[in-house]
Amino acid sequence: MNIKIKVPTDLNEVTLGQYQRYLKIQESNKDETFVAQKMIEIFCVIPLRDVMRMRWSDVKEITSDITSMFD
Repeated sequence: MNIKIKVPTDLNEVTLGQYQRYLKIQESNKDETFVAQKMIEIFCVIPLRDVMRMRWSDVKEITSDITSMFD
């Protein structure tokens, strides 16, 4: 599956609404895999069904990039 994903690289590319949605998901779910998938869905604006088809190594790489942006 080939999909072009635009991963935000700066906090200016993330809306307050996106961040609030992510925090809500993170607080209410303990499933690390699901939270990582939702992170990509929310911040990269792609459907969850497409995220679920991605290789786990790609999911980890993207979530690592997004997480480092928040640090």
